Amino acid sequence: SMAAGALAQTVVYPLDLIRRRVQMGAAGAGASASVVSDATWMASLRNVIAQEGVRGVMAGITPTFAKVIPSVMITKTVADSLIAYG
Repeated sequence: SMAAGALAQTVVYPLDLIRRRVQMGAAGAGASASVVSDATWMASLRNVIAQEGVRGVMAGITPTFAKVIPSVMITKTVADSLIAYG
């Protein structure tokens, strides 16, 4: 399940990056706003790849893994404990 959590995060991370940049753009952060000023998420993703490359799309995933992997482990442990006592 730890691998599943990491895989899921890897798959959805580019969309999460676009979401965060749209939020930052709405807050007035200039650089992020120019990257995601397009109308659709796909156009925004293409724009990020064009300006920053594929590495830009996955920038910051390591700290996300540091958060997701322990979270999945804790959730599974608690769920297994509740099932065992329930």
